[in-house]
Amino acid sequence: MISNTNQTEESYDSICKLLKSIPGYKDADELLEIHTIKAEEYKRENTYNKAIKASKSNHIDELKSAIALFNNIKNFKDSNEQILFCHSRISELETIAEKERQEQEEKERLAREQEQQEKSRKNKKRKIIAISVLSVIALIAAIVFLLVTVVIPNNKYSEAIDLMNNGQFEEAISIFESLDGFKDSNNKLNGCLVSFYGEDVLSKVQSISIGSTY
Repeated sequence: MISNTNQTEESYDSICKLLKSIPGYKDADELLEIHTIKAEEYKRENTYNKAIKASKSNHIDELKSAIALFNNIKNFKDSNEQILFCHSRISELETIAEKERQEQEEKERLAREQEQQEKSRKNKKRKIIAISVLSVIALIAAIVFLLVTVVIPNNKYSEAIDLMNNGQFEEAISIFESLDGFKDSNNKLNGCLVSFYGEDVLSKVQSISIGSTY
């Protein structure tokens, strides 16, 4: 259909060109005027059809192109109304595009917020795990410290006391010496030494030891 329209326009252009070459010959001038008007009508019709096709698009650029075409043929058929329609359609599409843009921005914002919350949750979880591990380590250290400084020495002390009470002074002396002053282990040690070696022997040994230091 468009091809036929183009051919018609071309044929009118050819006829007009030919009539212009023979001005004043018979009714050439009258025919030139008639064909010139028809050629313009075909051109306007062709422009109008292109503009109508573009006006049905959902793309703003196409609608702007349709407005430009309708502006070239103002007052032809409903071109003026079509221009208003295209402007209205552009405004509608821009509103839709703006709404979609805002929705997309909101989605991206929520996604970033969710990602940040997830990172925060993971960091919090890692901190809780780290605190738990440190707490367990601290507890183990406290237990070890308690064992080394209280429980084990206390058990040894009780064992040494039992040995001393049973007259096993040599074994008791060995344990009291290892306690390094725990509770009154030094006093107990001296008591065991006196009981095991005798006070006289112990005094002589102590005198010799004191003399050797000078």
